[in-house]
Amino acid sequence: MAGVLATSDVRLERVKTSWRPRLLANGIEPFDYETTVARIERFDDWPAAWASLGREHERRADQAEQAGQAMTAAGFRRLAALAWHFGYFAHVRPLADWLAAQRHKAALFRQAAPSLSPPAERIEVPFRQVHLPAYLRKPPGLDRPPVVLFVSGLDSTKEEHTSFEDVLLRRGLATLTFDGPGQGEVWEHQPGIVEWEQAGSAMVDAVEARTDLDGRRIGIVGVSLGGYLAPRCAALEPRIRAAAACGGLFDLGSRDLSDTLHAPRTFHFWNVDDPDALRAILQRSTLDGIIQRLDRPLLVVHGKRDDITPVEGGRRMYEAAGGPKDWVLFSEGNHVCNNIPHLYRPLVADWLAAHLSP
Repeated sequence: MAGVLATSDVRLERVKTSWRPRLLANGIEPFDYETTVARIERFDDWPAAWASLGREHERRADQAEQAGQAMTAAGFRRLAALAWHFGYFAHVRPLADWLAAQRHKAALFRQAAPSLSPPAERIEVPFRQVHLPAYLRKPPGLDRPPVVLFVSGLDSTKEEHTSFEDVLLRRGLATLTFDGPGQGEVWEHQPGIVEWEQAGSAMVDAVEARTDLDGRRIGIVGVSLGGYLAPRCAALEPRIRAAAACGGLFDLGSRDLSDTLHAPRTFHFWNVDDPDALRAILQRSTLDGIIQRLDRPLLVVHGKRDDITPVEGGRRMYEAAGGPKDWVLFSEGNHVCNNIPHLYRPLVADWLAAHLSP
């Protein structure tokens, strides 16, 4: 028992150390983080503490709605959705608990979306035998703005990214943030696939079909695993005009499948239990021979202190890319530079705005 507890405590400390910047950068209030984490003594207690916070914000949302305060209610529901998301993002088993939290999070955000500023329009894009849910947000006052497709990471989903979206929106860029294979609402219908770029092409089709967006000016940005998926999409989808990779990887074959914190989420993304079968999938998941085909602008942003996706992968991506490219390394940056969002996000947004200009 002592050995199990020691392992759990180590995992808890790793979560608190590694993920605090991410949670704060993506909208968790500092007070909520500090008071919630202070109540957690074991890794296994993490979900319950965050679920409790989620229910607190849901009660506040209901009270605000009863008072006719729609925007306030939406704000609390967004906070509740984030609490449920971050409560279970590192706890993918028991699967029934993860699924229940995922569905509840999605429902809360769906309620909040119309009252965000600017609003988030939910759309569903056909893909294979499923639909990819997405949220479109448009900068106010602009006719047919350019669009940035936003790609999540291994355990992140479309509901996590409103704070990054806001930086893009302020620069006149619409955002289309979606769950792809292996992510969020899509996971239970379609786990991860090697040919993930096909989901990116489906989103491009959806943009081109709309009259209120400029389908000739489409960019893409991805974070963490999304920092691998986004440039892959751009390299294989010529209608994407520019791509930004934040904290990305060159290939997935080097993933450590024995890591008790990160490995379960890797198995979960692909919905594979057998290590040999998963290694075979990861060996096929590479930018080698693909990124060389990218003849449009690429921005690669990395943190020198990234201990999850090492800087060597980002540098290799940059060096292998075939077209115009920019490399930015923040010496103080951690994973996805989440500890310095005020530095890296404006840089990415300005770069995309420049490359998606008329």
